[in-house]
Amino acid sequence: MESILKNLLQKKGCYFEKYLSKIQYIKTKDDIRESVYLTPAFTPKNKKVLFITREVKGNWFDSVKDIDDLKTYITNNSSYAHGDYIFILHVYIENIRFEQFYLMHESGGKKLQRIPADELEKVLE
Repeated sequence: MESILKNLLQKKGCYFEKYLSKIQYIKTKDDIRESVYLTPAFTPKNKKVLFITREVKGNWFDSVKDIDDLKTYITNNSSYAHGDYIFILHVYIENIRFEQFYLMHESGGKKLQRIPADELEKVLE
């Protein structure tokens, strides 16, 4: 996967040990396994950001499904708590090499908010 994520993190001076660490996410409703990739990063101002990357090989709408289930799975099966980290969904559409970033809200009506590149850079300051 050739992503802009690593370059963006380096450009903004973020610290990260693990980059696109693969985990198996098991969907609660049907026990289907899906590979997702985690990149925990620390900004120069010590904000904790967790990028959750979904690599999409087909319909990009599939990447934004089951967001609550995905957040719950990661929180329950890793050391990343949503209250401690800013969760950002990173969607990588393989066949056209297209990427989108979404802020994953902790609760409330709006679960995802698309983040343009310039706003993402502000989050990483």
